[in-house]
Amino acid sequence: MKRKRIERCIYYILNRLKIHLRIWIKLKNVVKYILGFFVIKRKFNVRTYRKRRTFPSMTLVLDLDETLIYCTKKKIYDYQKEVDVLINGKYISLYVCKRPYIDLFFSVLYPYYEIIIFTTSIKSYADTVLNIMDVDHYIDKKFYREDCYEMDGKVYIKNLVNIKKEISKMILIDDSNASGFKYPDNFFQIKKWQGEMNDTELLDIIPFFLNLRKVGDIRSICSFKAKSQKDIANLLTTAPAKHINYLNDNLSQSLYPQSLAFQAINYLKIFMNKFRYARKKKQWNELGKKINNKMKSYPYSLSKLKGSSDDDEYKKKREKMLRRKLHY
Repeated sequence: MKRKRIERCIYYILNRLKIHLRIWIKLKNVVKYILGFFVIKRKFNVRTYRKRRTFPSMTLVLDLDETLIYCTKKKIYDYQKEVDVLINGKYISLYVCKRPYIDLFFSVLYPYYEIIIFTTSIKSYADTVLNIMDVDHYIDKKFYREDCYEMDGKVYIKNLVNIKKEISKMILIDDSNASGFKYPDNFFQIKKWQGEMNDTELLDIIPFFLNLRKVGDIRSICSFKAKSQKDIANLLTTAPAKHINYLNDNLSQSLYPQSLAFQAINYLKIFMNKFRYARKKKQWNELGKKINNKMKSYPYSLSKLKGSSDDDEYKKKREKMLRRKLHY
């Protein structure tokens, strides 16, 4: 009898221990998950998106279809998500996938640009797709087909006036040439995307837009970018005094006059096709050093093109800057 009682007691104690152990393991996993999340967040600085210190003055207007996403009626790729969209009172199932590096593109440029989606699609379709793609928290405003105007009854042209922002600080990214018909100086054409996962276009253009945020007037840059390398070379060598335009770049504090020729040398680091797809900072730094050395090699007298009436002002500015350096 005593033996049976002892066995029962041991069996009861073991069962209770099992229950407590299960509860402890569950609690341990929960605590481990919570603490682990905070440790990883501190160690690797993981964030869902970067916050803005101040609201950006630059505006980035992006197309949706075949620029950021790819949508089909039939499933072509395994990684496409099924979406039910309400169109003309009926639910239609579509298959959508988002472009590679879209999250990185938004997270890097979000602090410096106001991000706007401008699509020729209807509102119900665009909102549903953006919610499923999990990029809606990066987007400040959305514009749809209703905000476009029709041309020849078939083509929808995006009207940037509806955004009610300063056009000199607005850039439109689209895969279609028709979008840049009305605003060619604000247009940046991107490669058309049709679901390929080896695409790196959004990753490649990040350095370009990080440099572009420093410019005062985007239109002068986009029009300059559209020119060929021969035109740029001719502009640098033979720039008549009549066509000298001063570009409004807030960060250019060089001692040289801000003539178009010398500004062109500065902007080559952004627009040279060879370095447009530079992924590493080293490549950009190397190019920057080359351009700076080239600028230093030019005599100061060459910067004064014939017909320039502002030579005395630049002399005074230069003298002031040299005095400050000597004073400090």
